[in-house]
Amino acid sequence: MPSRRRSSGVGPYVVLGGGALLLVALGLLTFALRGRIGALFARERGEASAAGAADASPSSQKQSAIPVVKVRSEDLREQYAQDESAADGKFKDRPLEITGTITAVLREAPVGIIFGKPQDMTPAVVCELDRKQGEEVLSRLRAGMTVTVRGTGMGKIQGGFIGVGNCRIISQ
Repeated sequence: MPSRRRSSGVGPYVVLGGGALLLVALGLLTFALRGRIGALFARERGEASAAGAADASPSSQKQSAIPVVKVRSEDLREQYAQDESAADGKFKDRPLEITGTITAVLREAPVGIIFGKPQDMTPAVVCELDRKQGEEVLSRLRAGMTVTVRGTGMGKIQGGFIGVGNCRIISQ
């Protein structure tokens, strides 16, 4: 007599449905993050361009006189998690050179990369790529790659992210 398998009560469609639900949830999270991050960078650019329009040359001279702060993405994230005020004093409005492993690539406006996952205990770093470099470089970037970027620290932005604007990939 052939042996009969007992059903566990969970059909293949239920299991597949759970996986599909997870993919949909991840897609919605990515879409929501892109919208929030895009709005945040647009707001920051608007404030910076309004301030820079009145006095462009001294601002440029002041920016170049400030030394570049070199930091690993993990260290930057950890410092913001421990003491946001102290981290702002070190990194906000300063030229930064950040080395880290990409966890996500933002291929739609704003184009950029993310170091760290939003669900981690330390805030993720969101680097908006310079528009001139963005298109050509994006095709080569992948999650898991280690890169070094140079940009301007924006501090902790709405949504709990650490923002870095006008980033350029300087090594990959």
